[in-house]
Amino acid sequence: MRPLSICVLVLVVGNSASLAQNSVSKYLGTSGATEREFNRYALEGRPPLPSDFILVGIEKADRNKTGVFRMDQFNLNQLDRAAKKRLLKVYDGSKWMFVSHICYGTPNGTADYYNVYANRNIQNRSPFEDGVTALKSLAETITGRIRDEGFTDIFVLCRGFLNPQERALRVSQEFANGVKAKLGPDRRPLFVVLTWPSKWTGEMGSKL
Repeated sequence: MRPLSICVLVLVVGNSASLAQNSVSKYLGTSGATEREFNRYALEGRPPLPSDFILVGIEKADRNKTGVFRMDQFNLNQLDRAAKKRLLKVYDGSKWMFVSHICYGTPNGTADYYNVYANRNIQNRSPFEDGVTALKSLAETITGRIRDEGFTDIFVLCRGFLNPQERALRVSQEFANGVKAKLGPDRRPLFVVLTWPSKWTGEMGSKL
């Protein structure tokens, strides 16, 4: 009798969502260790959010890749000195703030209202404009949740710049627990937490 031969093939197939996240983060330049502190809840394997929490994650990327402004669209030599100074003041810095993700808590974990890292066609998109659109949609979403889920109060929490997401969420949850204890069982608050990695860039950034 011939001996039985067993051939074991190990196929390693990358998760499609993970691959998309990696390509987008490399394109935007948000894949470093420091940057990951501010998009932790946008990526695969993220921690769960409480069901009464919404997280708005703001990041910083190369201005040309966010789609907000390209310096090569303008011939600055055609501008007078005062106009050039005003333009450069508004569009100072090489990086720009944009909303990269808006996520929320569910009984089954964290889900997305918007996530730039799920976009496989990032080179043809404007993350800045997409983030603004997502923020506008968030207002309608919150209105619907108030109607359907009976939220009675909304608290918007800004932990200040340079607070990593996990730290910001931890402190915000401590605050939320205290608020709910004070409000009592007849009130149901909704908490919206904003995180961002640095100061706003230029006058246009502040309009977010």
